[in-house]
Amino acid sequence: MSGDDVVEIIRGIERRRRWSLADKLQVVAEVEVPGAVFAAVARRHDISRGQLWNWRRQFRCGEIGGAPPGMPQFLPVCMAPEPVFNTATGAPSAERTPRASKPDRTASGRMEITLANGASIRVEGMVDVALLQSAITAARR
Repeated sequence: MSGDDVVEIIRGIERRRRWSLADKLQVVAEVEVPGAVFAAVARRHDISRGQLWNWRRQFRCGEIGGAPPGMPQFLPVCMAPEPVFNTATGAPSAERTPRASKPDRTASGRMEITLANGASIRVEGMVDVALLQSAITAARR
C-alpha cells in the first residue's frame, strides 16, 4: 500500500444492504412479540433502530407485507380450555371442562382479543357482534 491509498472499513449499521420482503417481515415480527426489546432486535440484525421503526410503520400502514389500513385480517387464535377449580381448596384441578356436543347458547364464555397495537379486549358471556366490532375499532385507535 502506498501513502495515498485510503482504506475504508464499514462496520455495523453503516453498511448498505438490500433486505428481501421476507427478511423485513421476519424482523418486524420479532419486534411485535410481547416483551421484545426494540433495541436488542435491531442490534441482533445489525440494523439501526430508525430503520426498524420505519419498517414497522410501513408494515402497520400496509405499505409492506400487510393488508392496507382498514382491511380485515386473519389472525392466529389459540383456544384454551377453561380451568376447573377444586371448590374445597380453590386450586386449579387437573380435570378439564367437558366438551359439549352442541354449542350451548345459554352458557357464558370468555374471549380475549389482542390487537397488533397491544390493546386487549376481554369479553365474557354473550355479546352483540356490532358492539364487539365497535370496541375493536375503538381499541385500534
